[in-house]
Amino acid sequence: MMRSTTHKLVYYIGQAEGELYDLQADPSEQFNLFGGVAQHTDVQRQLIDQVLLWLADSNYYNAVYKQQGPPIYKRNWPTPEAPSLTGPPIDRRPLDL
Repeated sequence: MMRSTTHKLVYYIGQAEGELYDLQADPSEQFNLFGGVAQHTDVQRQLIDQVLLWLADSNYYNAVYKQQGPPIYKRNWPTPEAPSLTGPPIDRRPLDL
């Protein structure tokens, strides 16, 4: 679930359906706007992006118990000396072509 000041999204990972409510127009959350209302498409996409980013961050950084798990897979945990998970930071400036 992700909320903004005006909307609430309930997103079920791997499912085509979800729930989106306009909290200003529908404070009792009676009318699901997910997937069918064109004027709410941008809000829906933004909230889905936010909830997926939150999930990725919270599942990795906050899963301390996974650090002590069996060494089946190589894990790269962030540290103060090496905050990047995959190596040095990537230069994201546009290429001069």
